[in-house]
Amino acid sequence: MTRRIAALTLPLALGLAACEGPTGPSKSSLEGRWQLVSLQPAGQPAVPAPSDASFTAEFGSDARLSLVADCNRCGSAYDAGSGTLSVGTMACTLAYCATAPVDTQFSGLVQAAQNWSLENGELELRSAQGTLRLRR
Repeated sequence: MTRRIAALTLPLALGLAACEGPTGPSKSSLEGRWQLVSLQPAGQPAVPAPSDASFTAEFGSDARLSLVADCNRCGSAYDAGSGTLSVGTMACTLAYCATAPVDTQFSGLVQAAQNWSLENGELELRSAQGTLRLRR
């Protein structure tokens, strides 16, 4: 009887483990400051980040997002799940930057982001409006 129960229990446990599958990246791996590598508005080629300006996104553990978009600063709340992202309405300064329109494209693509992933140390934010690549 004991052998029969053991023979039934092991396949059941393995089957349940297989159903769980990978959970994807955790929100904590998104947290921290990320530097823009490139941005790619939908339907356009990727554009490298300007080398003479700062473009960063900082995802806080307090669900706050802070951006530096060259000479402008933005802030918002965000919610991240396993590969999903929702960014609230951003409050941004509106100075004219020498890198225009990259500053507004950057903040617009961050706000529109719906999905995120990590690969080879790079963070990718995606939406129908385009894709951003960032690294620490």
